[in-house]
Amino acid sequence: MSITAALSVALFYGFYASQPFILLMGPSNFGAIIGLIIGFFMKDPTTGVMVGAWIQIMYLGMVNYGGTKPSDQFAASVTAIPLAISTHAPLGITLMIASLFGSISFPLDKTWKKINTNFWNPRIDKYVEDLNFQGIALSTSIYPLLVRVIISVPAVFVIDYYGATLIQKFLTNGPAFLVNSLNNAGLMLPALGIALFLTSIGRKNQFPYFAFGYLLLTLINIPNLMILVLSLILAALSYFISENKSKKVSSQ
Repeated sequence: MSITAALSVALFYGFYASQPFILLMGPSNFGAIIGLIIGFFMKDPTTGVMVGAWIQIMYLGMVNYGGTKPSDQFAASVTAIPLAISTHAPLGITLMIASLFGSISFPLDKTWKKINTNFWNPRIDKYVEDLNFQGIALSTSIYPLLVRVIISVPAVFVIDYYGATLIQKFLTNGPAFLVNSLNNAGLMLPALGIALFLTSIGRKNQFPYFAFGYLLLTLINIPNLMILVLSLILAALSYFISENKSKKVSSQ
C-alpha cells in the first residue's frame, strides 16, 4: 500500500470520526458507504463496497450503550477495507481483520474523551463565564477535532501501511491450515451479526433458516437460484406450520 493511500484513509478516519462531522453525516457511517469512499481513494470502489457491506452485516447486532464503544464498524472498515484492496486477502481473513481492529476505537475514544473532559471542559466553563463566544466555539468543535486527528491518524496509518506487508507475508508463508481456518472462521462472522440482530428484535426462531442459507452460499457454494428456490420452499413450510399451530391454539 502506498503512503499516500494509507495517509488519505487515516486522515479520513481522523476527521470523519470526530464528533461534529459524524453527527452530521449519520447514516453514511456504514460499511458500504465507507467502502465506497475508501475504494475511490485506492481506485477499487467495487472491492471497497463489497467488503464494506460484509462488515456492515457483521455489525448488524452491535449496539453501543451510552458512551461505551467496545467495537466500531467505522474503525473496522478503515483498517480492513484498505488491507483487503491492497493484499487481495480472502473475504474471511478480511473480516477477521475487521473484528480485530474494530476494537481500536475503544482506547482512542477513551483517550479523546478524557482529554476533552479534563482539559477542554474546564476552559469552556471559563469562556462561558467570560462570555467569550469565540473560545466556546473553538473549544467545542475545532480543538476537540484536532485532538481526535492527532490521536487517530497515526494509529490507522501504521495499521494500514505496515499491516499490508505483514498480511501479505502471512498469506504467502503462513501454514495453510491456519490460513484456511481463519478464513472459514471469518466467513461465519456475518452470520453471527445477523444472529445478534435477530435476537435483538425477538426473532430467534428465524435464525436456523438464515444459518442454513448462509452455509449453502458460503461453504457449499450452491448457485444463487437454487438457494432462492430452497428459501421459498422453507418459507412456505414455515408459514404452513405456524398457521397450523395458530388454528390448533384457537380451536382449544
